Amino acid sequence: MANDANKHLPNVMFNPSTVTHSQESPTDNSPDISRNYIECLEQFRTLFMLIDRESQRAAVGLEDINLALEEYGRLQTWGEETRAALPANARGSLDDTLRKDNALKDAAIGTLIRLQRQVQIGK
Repeated sequence: MANDANKHLPNVMFNPSTVTHSQESPTDNSPDISRNYIECLEQFRTLFMLIDRESQRAAVGLEDINLALEEYGRLQTWGEETRAALPANARGSLDDTLRKDNALKDAAIGTLIRLQRQVQIGK
């Protein structure tokens, strides 16, 4: 049964050194969406690596793993479709698009931060 759960886990090999994002948006000192998006993906990847450990797999049900995988997939799709995955200073990025709409930008960042906290609780 443990092998069945393992085959559903994504390949979580991730090299953070290949991602270059500024810590600040080019237009102000507020946090950027792209950085929070990348951090959220990293939180999911860390969770999957922890689940992949033999001792954790036994404690986590397949239903919970599938739910986490679905959320991870939704987050990736959202990031790609909205261009949140692009660096904040890249033309056409979500940060660039929302540079003059602080309320919507803050809502996106707040949502990503809440998602990160929920994933951390799962660890």
